[in-house]
Amino acid sequence: MNKHEIQLAIENQVTGTAFDANPISTLLTQALEQVFDRFECTPRWVRAVKDMGMEGVSFVTICALLEYTSEEGGVAQAHGVVGTISNRLVYMCEYDKKTRCLLAWNILHTCRECGLIRVTTTKGGEPTTVVSITSLFRELLDTYKLWGLCGLNRRPMVVPPIQHTLSESGGYLTGKLRKGVANGKWSAIKAMPVLDALNALQNTSWRINSEAMRSIEFLMQPYMEARETNKYAHDMALFVAQELEGHELWNPTYIDFRGRVGYQADILSPQGNDMSRGLLVYGKSIPITKEGWYWMRVHIANQCSGLPIADGKKIDKLSFDERVDWVDGNIETILDVGYDPIGHKELFWEGFGSKVKTFQCMTACIEAKNISETGMTCLPVTLDATCNNYQWFAGLLKDEDLARRTNVLPCDKPYDFHTDVADENARAWANDERDHDFIDIFTQHTDKLCDRKVGKNATLVIGYGGKRRGITSRLMGKKHWVNLGTEDEPQWTVGANPDSVMAQIDIPVDKQWHASFALAGDYETSLYAVAPSALEVTNFLRACVKVANDDNQCMEWLSPSGVLVRNHPNTKIEFNLTASELFDDQTSTQLKFTIFDKELNKRKAVSSAPPQYIHSMDASHLHYIVIDISKVTAHVSTVHDCFATHANFVGLLVTTVPTVFRKIIETNPLEVLAEVYEVECPEFGTLDTELVSQANYFIT
Repeated sequence: MNKHEIQLAIENQVTGTAFDANPISTLLTQALEQVFDRFECTPRWVRAVKDMGMEGVSFVTICALLEYTSEEGGVAQAHGVVGTISNRLVYMCEYDKKTRCLLAWNILHTCRECGLIRVTTTKGGEPTTVVSITSLFRELLDTYKLWGLCGLNRRPMVVPPIQHTLSESGGYLTGKLRKGVANGKWSAIKAMPVLDALNALQNTSWRINSEAMRSIEFLMQPYMEARETNKYAHDMALFVAQELEGHELWNPTYIDFRGRVGYQADILSPQGNDMSRGLLVYGKSIPITKEGWYWMRVHIANQCSGLPIADGKKIDKLSFDERVDWVDGNIETILDVGYDPIGHKELFWEGFGSKVKTFQCMTACIEAKNISETGMTCLPVTLDATCNNYQWFAGLLKDEDLARRTNVLPCDKPYDFHTDVADENARAWANDERDHDFIDIFTQHTDKLCDRKVGKNATLVIGYGGKRRGITSRLMGKKHWVNLGTEDEPQWTVGANPDSVMAQIDIPVDKQWHASFALAGDYETSLYAVAPSALEVTNFLRACVKVANDDNQCMEWLSPSGVLVRNHPNTKIEFNLTASELFDDQTSTQLKFTIFDKELNKRKAVSSAPPQYIHSMDASHLHYIVIDISKVTAHVSTVHDCFATHANFVGLLVTTVPTVFRKIIETNPLEVLAEVYEVECPEFGTLDTELVSQANYFIT
């Protein structure tokens, strides 16, 4: 088969149109047949499965089940599993969401019948129904090497994507696989800049970094054999990389209703985890220039920052010149890692959890070695915006103080807003300005709890209109299920993720959430003390929503790049999913499920407007930057407020980002909203926008 035929074959498997049955899907098909034979009168859900085809339903169910639970370590809430299966059934039928969820719930119980999963209800606190894959399921996956099924519908393309147009979305060859506008309609796109940016990003070609992959395989093997890795994020990503090695790859793009760009193939993506980023390089190498080598050294320093190779020092907070000097002074060590990553693992290893840079550091060192040998480069050089949401608060309000704190103005060295917030929290604790049940144990761990990484949880949540509970969730980390019982009689409860800061403090599992809530309250107060002006934009936007609510309308606006954004959170509808009476001999056959109707949720609209508005500004900013950079290079990539391109063009990127920002804020977007909704606009500050274009650390 040629590459076009290979791509179509993969997409046909995803939709259940054409696939190869496997021992696990065959087991489920047989179980479905046995369940169906027990009915005297055929119910609707059985007829629906038969109409779609039992083999196809079994195949997509196994893929969806494996995909969702593997991301959570083999255990996940039943609601998410049901939703994922329901979404995959869209490819095979035209039933509404409620009907598909009922199908999924009954199919899940059939999976339990044949021993592939357990469905249990947690004890203690608010009951939660949990799905966990069994040892039988794992054994079959290992024996027949079927872990690849969990990433089947999220792989890069081996041919260039279909281009986006005003009339229809592009991306995958098969139309039904294209996301288009997540939670919105394609017709919301009113101007070409959005499409030009989407196409430029998905036209960027990629390939697997073979040299890095060999080291990653060796370094991760012991952890994979011990089942300490995430099957999807690590094992599956490496499996797909091995399969796609040697191919030129493309990642189809989409936007959400605010205009934010996403890559559909998230298993190997520049928006992925450390391993995913470490495995990818641009599809074409270019000769590096003198300026390119400068920015490559900045990138190398950034990736080494905080790691043993840099003696744990945060060198990414230094000036660009100082970062370059650091690389020059440590080039021999960097090259040692590049030539022999495995032999020098201790210099870059910080594990493989969330937010680590283990493999990005290793890959940067390998790139330095390759440049020294060939003078060619293919590694994306990445720079990240500084507290981007607060940069927007500063720009929209012309707030000079906040602009300085967030590097919207030129400066000798980059400021660190997250550290400002953490330092304020430490000061408040030292001065006995906080009082709650956990304050004594907190003050014993000030060094851990008043770190910039912890402070960042508060700045991100509150900066986008969130509140204390949102900070609490981030402090707890990605949902981590703890079994306080046995495999046969599990008692699942949610604890702090092992990678989270709360897991590093000696607090019982059943108290971790309450402690996180207390810490979140402390940081909420500290952030408002450091940046009270951020609330002005939030309160203004909420006032606009209330005017729209009074008219029974949703608040809407046209983003600078041309997306009609509708702040229309829908009302929830709760209903019970009840598995067939044939499963009544088992527990957990009832599931309270929620879907959304089309009615405006006015209360939610008030709280959601600030983050949606900031996201839309951020998205437009990204669109115009991508367009400008794509005029000089075919390789550009993004992660929302993080930008990357070939090293030779990073200097242009550094000047383009603040220049585009300035153009947007000089249109005074808040005044437009104030006029439309007849709400008093907040008072502007004294920020000189001409200086914004000179901001040398807007991205750093």
